Amino acid sequence: MFADIIPNAKIKAGFYTYRIPKELEKSIKIGQLVKIPLGPREVLGIVLNLNKTSKKIDSKKIKPIKEIIVPEPVIDQTRFKLANFIAEYYFTPLPLVIFSMLPPLLRRDKITKRKSRTKNILESYKKEKEKEIKLTKNQQKVWEEIRKSFSGSSKYFLLHGITGSGKTEIYLKAITEVLKKGMSAIYIVPEISLTPQTIQRCLNRFGKENLAISHSHLNPSQRLAEWNRIKEKTSAGKGIVVIGSRSAIFSPIANLSLIIIDEEHDLISFKSDQSPRYELHPVAEKLAQLANSILILGSATPLVESFWKAKKNYYHLLVLSERIDRSTAQPRPLPKIKIVDLAKEMSKNYSPFSYYLDQSLNAIVKNKRKALVFINRRGAATLIRCQNCGWVDTCPNCQIPFVYHLESNKSMCHYCGKTSPPAAICPNCRGLAVKYLGAGTQKVESEIKKLFPNTKVLRLDQDVVTKKESHKKIFDEFKKPEAAILVGTQMIAHGWDIPEVDLVGILGIDLMLNFPDFRGGEKTFSLITQLAGRAGRADIPGLVVVQTFNPENLIIQQAASYDFEGFIDSEIEIRQKYGYPPFSRIIKLSFSHKEEKRAREEAKKLFEKLKDLASKQHNNKTIEILGPMPPLVPHLRGRYWQQIIIKVLELEFCAAPPENETGLRAAPAAEVWFQKFKLLLPPIPKGWIIDIDPLSLL
Repeated sequence: MFADIIPNAKIKAGFYTYRIPKELEKSIKIGQLVKIPLGPREVLGIVLNLNKTSKKIDSKKIKPIKEIIVPEPVIDQTRFKLANFIAEYYFTPLPLVIFSMLPPLLRRDKITKRKSRTKNILESYKKEKEKEIKLTKNQQKVWEEIRKSFSGSSKYFLLHGITGSGKTEIYLKAITEVLKKGMSAIYIVPEISLTPQTIQRCLNRFGKENLAISHSHLNPSQRLAEWNRIKEKTSAGKGIVVIGSRSAIFSPIANLSLIIIDEEHDLISFKSDQSPRYELHPVAEKLAQLANSILILGSATPLVESFWKAKKNYYHLLVLSERIDRSTAQPRPLPKIKIVDLAKEMSKNYSPFSYYLDQSLNAIVKNKRKALVFINRRGAATLIRCQNCGWVDTCPNCQIPFVYHLESNKSMCHYCGKTSPPAAICPNCRGLAVKYLGAGTQKVESEIKKLFPNTKVLRLDQDVVTKKESHKKIFDEFKKPEAAILVGTQMIAHGWDIPEVDLVGILGIDLMLNFPDFRGGEKTFSLITQLAGRAGRADIPGLVVVQTFNPENLIIQQAASYDFEGFIDSEIEIRQKYGYPPFSRIIKLSFSHKEEKRAREEAKKLFEKLKDLASKQHNNKTIEILGPMPPLVPHLRGRYWQQIIIKVLELEFCAAPPENETGLRAAPAAEVWFQKFKLLLPPIPKGWIIDIDPLSLL
């Protein structure tokens, strides 16, 4: 007998064929992890197919499988099909996709034979009493729409619920229904900082035995232990709910019935930045189709593309338009959003805080309540510049400005991680007029502590979330009465439900608004709305202070009045006019080289080839090829970068595909688009990075 095996290696083919030794013939199975020879070394592989004969001419020369590493299959047919979709759609080698679905320890030789001493990660959580929540009429209507769909085929829902409208309660109801039937669910949240509160609510509702955790902050042993528990329990026909970040979509669930993606607008969290460069939405759609499951995407500010899909009936739109008090199920007002014009204070105020925000923070401290202060920059100073000659301290690897970090007393590049001692003397003019300009989270935290020396101030950003469960510790610390103010980046924008938070201050929003990217407006609207959702969740309505030099900007005005429909209408008009998603699909090709000239030459060569192919196969109204051009950061980690952007225009990819005879949907919209798109691309030369549906064109 012979087996087609996918090796854990970079190979041109998707698999190689191996001979099955007689002693292994009875125990070999599709999906097993085995050890195989590959050239002069031995690697792990996954059994793809079993054959009685080989297509090779001389089967005696075919190398044998060495041993079976894991007796039970580690990949089932559903995950095989999902991996094939990802490999094709994202132009990624199948072996890389398959093995990225497995825990890191399973990718290493014989690691599964070690005895695990891993503690259950839920041991740090204690079940708390939770009052049963009665659904409002609006919630009940939404829940009934979802509930009746469990008896049919796979279905995609977009739950557009304003902040505090009770989306989580709908999720928990759906999970309860699934567990009752002995089936399982995947519950995905964007930020690791969201996970503690989500875990706690699920623990209260479903108990420790029905929960599993999957995210990158677990150590390798914990990830393997949870993976094994999920696989064993669901294979035995028992239900479980897996809570985690993006990679939880690959959980080895044998009886999947429900996929929930909360805060679905957060593309930064849901897009992988390394190969396979998949984005969660198409992958979740495909998995729901393969497993005949329900998919629920939820957000107060859905992606423009998602809302457009709902308008085209590809997603079923559900709306929760009232903010409610969770304990009483009574309606509550949304926080007031105050726009402060910083231009009026420029000549008088050198603090990061406007007079209005300063007074509001004073009131919070005085009344022993809580406030969140947002700024989307880490560090203490975002620019180190000589006031005499204009010299700027930049990273030698990336040629972008260093950011000064107060705690380590070092300058750091946020692209490659290089650090340097802070400059005291200008190396260019030898002058002493080196100034530390701009503000990040450390600077804002420092200024608040100066204003309120007797107040407990906390900070949440990537610099402090470095250890396991540090995010949970900060969350628990902020819930205590003595903690008054939390300074943070986007980590504080999603999901946190702390009733004592009455004030949110938003600093530096103009940087995001004026960022030269087609998603800049969408991100700005979403961020203000999401941050506003953290305030006023108790008996006080709450206040949000937005500091800006552009108070009349339409997007800021729309966010301040919670006008999502108005924002969508104006944004769709712009996207359609300039051919951005959802009216196009985009691919970004990137190439780098140590020599700038070589990078430009290779980019020009491929660009001309693409242009020629496009002119022969398509008309100019369908395909647009831009470039070659350097990205926003052209010199990164010692290499020079070039990129080419391809836009496929005028595709009604959002229209729902027709149902086939069995009542199941045809291929998801992403696949319909892909079949047209892949006709354009010739074999891409080695060294190029292919990014389908990139987050940014920069």
